[in-house]
Amino acid sequence: VAYNIGANKKDRVMEALNLFSKAVAIVGMIGTVVFMAFPVQLMEIFAVNKHILFIGENALRILAIGFVFASQSFIVSAFFQALGDGKEGLVIFLLRKVVVPFGFIFATKEILGLNSIWIGFTIAEVLTYVVALIMLKKMKKQILSMEENK
Repeated sequence: VAYNIGANKKDRVMEALNLFSKAVAIVGMIGTVVFMAFPVQLMEIFAVNKHILFIGENALRILAIGFVFASQSFIVSAFFQALGDGKEGLVIFLLRKVVVPFGFIFATKEILGLNSIWIGFTIAEVLTYVVALIMLKKMKKQILSMEENK
């Protein structure tokens, strides 16, 4: 991506972004299906306690909802970093892993209990995806306005 930006090959930049977005979306969908279909089997790899299995089954199913969104946010963040725009990547990371989940957990822990953790991270993935798309749309406009390499 960075090489193609430097060479003013905006079409190749957009092709790479589209290709990687599709690839990670497929991986995210596979992960979602596996975690939704086999949460107990996945948890049994790490835990034998029935109570932990029950908590983990619920957690994995809730977290799996966010996999596709997380994969897309990850690609957008990496795209910004490849363009030398690390602060946008940092904003996406902080929203995904700190600001949104901990804000949600703090606000809902009394109502939702332990589920506030899983739901908080899933909501963070969805909201961060929306923010990342807005940031990406702005960046695409800048890329598409670049002069063609003649």
